[in-house]
Amino acid sequence: MFNLRTQPEAAADLLSMVKQGGASATHAMRIAAMIDEVKKSEELLNNLHTESFSVDDFEVGKYLEFWNDGIDLWKIKPFNFDELHKKWHSIPYRILYAYDIQCTTFRILGIVPRSFNYDANHALTKRIIKTYIDLGLPRHKVIKPTKRINK
Repeated sequence: MFNLRTQPEAAADLLSMVKQGGASATHAMRIAAMIDEVKKSEELLNNLHTESFSVDDFEVGKYLEFWNDGIDLWKIKPFNFDELHKKWHSIPYRILYAYDIQCTTFRILGIVPRSFNYDANHALTKRIIKTYIDLGLPRHKVIKPTKRINK
């Protein structure tokens, strides 16, 4: 059985969004409700490491920027239904998380604005990588191809 845990840094991200008020606060409430829904659903938890898994509320994907460094990050893209236009649209935030195989727990490391554009040098990215490393989350082995010698 899998678990989902929101790390203190991610909880602080949500609180900051609430304090901003307006649309940010609304998005924070929506994201918090979605996290609670996922925590209660074994089916949803089972699919948090399934590339391109999606339901009405969100889509799962890999955050590939650091894969070659052995860091296995994932992202959730939350959706919301736009009553005015009668269509689904993406909330402008992403939930970044990693899987801790040692205790079968998905750890939410941050709730970040989409506008950070997955920039490897962004302060949020650096904070998330630091949290990943500080938690001792597993790093996968990167296999680099060797040169082939043609005879």
